[in-house]
Amino acid sequence: MAHFETSNNDSIKKTETMVSNNETKQWFVQEITPYYNLVKPKGTKPTMVYFIVRIKSEQVRISTGYKVYPNQWEKNKAKVSKLLPKLESDNNMILNNQIKIYNQRFDEYKYLVNCGQIEMNKDTLRHYIYKGQIMKKIKKALNIPQTLKNYIYNDISFTDATKENRVREVEKFESFLNGRVLNSYSELNTKLFREFQEWLIENVEGKNEDGTASPATLNKIVSNLLGSINKYLVANEIISKSQFIDIVVTPIRQTKNDNKIALTEDEIYLLHNYQCETEKDTQIRDLFLLECTTGQRFSDVNKVTNNIIHKDGRTYINLVQDKNKAPIQVDILFEMALEIVQKYDYKLPNISNKLLNERIKIIAQKAGIKGSEELFFDHIDKSKARTITRERYECVCSHTGRNTFVTMLSLRGWHYNEIGRYTGHKKIETIQHYDKSKVGTKYRVMFEALQKERPELLLKLVTDKVDKEKLSKEITKEPLNLSTNPLLNDNEKKELEYYAIDSITFDTLLDTQFFASKINKATELKSQVGHLKDGKLCSYDNEITSLISQIEKFSQSSTSDSDVAKQYVKQLSVWKLSDLHDSFKEMIIKCVKIGISKDAIMQFINKAVEIGLLDKERFTNIKEITTVLLDKRNKD
Repeated sequence: MAHFETSNNDSIKKTETMVSNNETKQWFVQEITPYYNLVKPKGTKPTMVYFIVRIKSEQVRISTGYKVYPNQWEKNKAKVSKLLPKLESDNNMILNNQIKIYNQRFDEYKYLVNCGQIEMNKDTLRHYIYKGQIMKKIKKALNIPQTLKNYIYNDISFTDATKENRVREVEKFESFLNGRVLNSYSELNTKLFREFQEWLIENVEGKNEDGTASPATLNKIVSNLLGSINKYLVANEIISKSQFIDIVVTPIRQTKNDNKIALTEDEIYLLHNYQCETEKDTQIRDLFLLECTTGQRFSDVNKVTNNIIHKDGRTYINLVQDKNKAPIQVDILFEMALEIVQKYDYKLPNISNKLLNERIKIIAQKAGIKGSEELFFDHIDKSKARTITRERYECVCSHTGRNTFVTMLSLRGWHYNEIGRYTGHKKIETIQHYDKSKVGTKYRVMFEALQKERPELLLKLVTDKVDKEKLSKEITKEPLNLSTNPLLNDNEKKELEYYAIDSITFDTLLDTQFFASKINKATELKSQVGHLKDGKLCSYDNEITSLISQIEKFSQSSTSDSDVAKQYVKQLSVWKLSDLHDSFKEMIIKCVKIGISKDAIMQFINKAVEIGLLDKERFTNIKEITTVLLDKRNKD
């Protein structure tokens, strides 16, 4: 009797609580009727069928696990008919049997709820429909983060490092909940994860200039957490696959900031000539300059001297980059880079990326790097996006080295595919991102000013030491038989053969540095709107006309070293010849664009044929391209 009184008192208290919370409702569970819906009812392909019912004002969707053609679906069942293809009719029969099982289980579920043997909610309903049995009561309060962490700790497929990362992501979810109790697994839904995403934006620190984490970092946290839920909770049937699929979180998007700068060559000399206060700063400065002059990421700079090869008067680096595993087998281009590796006897110091980024700004400031940059910083919250002015030395970081290298080579007229051999990039678009000479005119104007006024402040290339004029004369004497030339020792013969074959470019083939520079200059002027003079906008038409006149006169001139060029072409490798052909074709296309006459263009093409640069097929190809472009130019 005492027991009865206690139970009765508990019931009264429970009822009073419900009334006080305005939650007292009547539920006529036996009157609830389920129905079935198609995911894509207007489609033409088989689509999934869902069991749907509304309990306590909430819709519950449970997948049947079977599909049907939409045009074979009747209300709450699939068509089964001799008029249908046998296989399709059999498929529909399988679906109908599953629907029959679900309906029967739902009737049983309603009876159990009505008798008070089971509590009516999403979790108990899903479990009974799937299993046909009452879900065991959860004795302890749900601690979903801890459950996930336990699974992760016991996952033998993960390395220790991966486990630590996954646990950290779950701990962020735990911090977001902040003691908030999840009464059932059904609360793992889209709403909860969108709230978690918003919490991450406001609370996770990162490497952005304002201390926030990047969208990629935040998206990865959400993605990995969902992956853990799928791997452990869905796989172990703690939550259903359909519930998991219903969780939809749109990735965070943000405009990428491009606030990385490149140093000008006079700034590089400022750093090079600066006397650092400590040996550690000297090492940091030298490794940074090596990054600027080799084009390697700072993480790869230390490997530059790991496998050095000296051959035929040049120094080659051989390494595999950490990030993309690209093999780099190229020569050291700049004298400054060669001096640095020789300074350390080819054993470079080991400096962390973090320490470099901390110290290089201070070193750059003390070295005398001045000026300012206008930088735009986007933000996930667009109202927080802003533009700020920052001192130029503050912008110097490990990324500056690669930007500087690419920009220096681009200003010297190098093609992106050739620059990519040094940087390890495979996509032209990526190299363009590093080339700051294409952003406005600042870098190009400053470079040309140095060329004209302070050429000593331009970095020297290793190849600048070679006396090309002397080399040409020696090879003219014995173009094909350097090995028998009595005036040369063995080392000199190897060196001359190497430069004759490997260092040749279209410019040196026909002595056409004039030709190339004039065409490039005219092309650049053609692309510009004009220049201000006495407050008025003036065009470059006169300058372009003058350049065109010089180029056309050059096309009529004779080439003194044509015979030597023929011998060079015969010795070129297939890949080098292909590069030269592409370079020549690009020059011809530029000639058409800037308005060079047809006769002058054909003179250049004939010279290329004369030295063997163009075979019959390539001659036909470039002639057809030229004809089409000229016709288009005439129509325009």
